[in-house]
Amino acid sequence: MKPTSHLALKKLFGGAITLNIPIQWRDVSLVRQVPDHQECYQDCTDLNENDTEFQGTGSCLIVEILSRESEVRDEDASLFFFRDLAEVNGGLVQVEYEAVWAVGGEGDPSKEVTSNGGVIMPKLTKQITACSCIGIQSIDPLDNRNELESGKADKVRVELCILRLETEETDLLISLSMPLFTSNGQNSMHHSKLFLDILRGFQIVDWNIFG
Repeated sequence: MKPTSHLALKKLFGGAITLNIPIQWRDVSLVRQVPDHQECYQDCTDLNENDTEFQGTGSCLIVEILSRESEVRDEDASLFFFRDLAEVNGGLVQVEYEAVWAVGGEGDPSKEVTSNGGVIMPKLTKQITACSCIGIQSIDPLDNRNELESGKADKVRVELCILRLETEETDLLISLSMPLFTSNGQNSMHHSKLFLDILRGFQIVDWNIFG
């Protein structure tokens, strides 16, 4: 697994949001069109037998700014968006973990401390409800040929975090998808170190991005 030193703070959406991203991952918009409401980065390193947890073609990080699903309760939000993503990828296999956190601002730290003692989003300046989950999704190799080499894997491990921005009428999604063979040994009941390190760099620099 790559240490935090191999992450770089990236400016997303014109600098309105920052996030930690592995330095070897490429901005997908440099090679194909990405919707304006999304930022997408893809792992372009080679898989090797000594460092398999987060390497290998196919791993992908996506940040999306969506209109708030006001009818979806916080406790249901992670499963709602996970199922929505599964429809795009090819199908839902199983959800292994769900949680609702209070992050940022003056929120109760006990509600945003992870199993390894770190705070999820220390750079947020206001309290926000964050919903997260971990699950397995199947991949349609015909529909996802660019994201996942055919024959490499037919399932991905997805870690999802949704920031429920009620005042801004926005749901902000951060998803990390890794071919299942890159997650060997990863505890399915805890978010990966990589995902937590990514989230620790998350900051909303310009709240006007939400209109």
